[in-house]
This record gives sequence, C-alpha cells and structure tokens, in this order.
Amino acid sequence: MFETRIVGLKTVSELNKAKHEHWAYARRRHLNQKWLTIQALRKRLEETKLPCVVELTRIAPKKFDYDNLVASFKWIRDACAEEILPGLAIGRADDEDNGITFVYKQEKGTPKEYAVEIKIF
Repeated sequence: MFETRIVGLKTVSELNKAKHEHWAYARRRHLNQKWLTIQALRKRLEETKLPCVVELTRIAPKKFDYDNLVASFKWIRDACAEEILPGLAIGRADDEDNGITFVYKQEKGTPKEYAVEIKIF
C-alpha cells in the first residue's frame, strides 16, 4: 500500500469554472495539479502491481456533489495513471481498461485547509 498527502493542493469544480474562467488560468492550474501529483508519487511510489485501486480524497472546507468531485480530480487522476503505467500516450493511461480502479472521497477540512490524499492498494 502506498499513501501520500499533498498539502495545499486545491481542487476546484472544473464543471462550474469552465464557463467563467480564462483558459490560461485553467491551464496553469491543471499543470500545477499534475506536477505536484507527479512529484509526490515519484518520491515514494514503488512497483505497483495491477490490478490496483487508487483512492483519491479531497480535503477542503466545503464539499462537492459527486459529479463535481470526480471532475475536480481529472488532472490528478491522469497524473496517477501515467505514473503507474508509464510509456502510454499522455492522457491515455486512465482511459482504457488497464486494471486501475479509481475511488473518490472527500473530507471536510478546517477553513482554508486544502489537500489531496492519494492511496494506492
């Protein structure tokens, strides 16, 4: 089992932001989410055997409904899949039936507390 917590990583409702946010701000946020996730996984990720379960937990002051929760993890999910299955085209590692199951959870944090917890079983 692998477990890491990325403190300060803020996930937002991508479904609601898409209409009101300039594409450059969204792009910067997406790249930051992927980079922080890859750095956290590369430091500690050992050989992961498939099939595996990746549990993503969002920690924030307010909770999302399930659709927004899943959408908020889009770039983090891609980064996890790319680290577990290196060598596939970018964005393709989690789009196919490859033995990775993603589970989404959320916890209520204190005001201004943002984090993402990743567990791989």
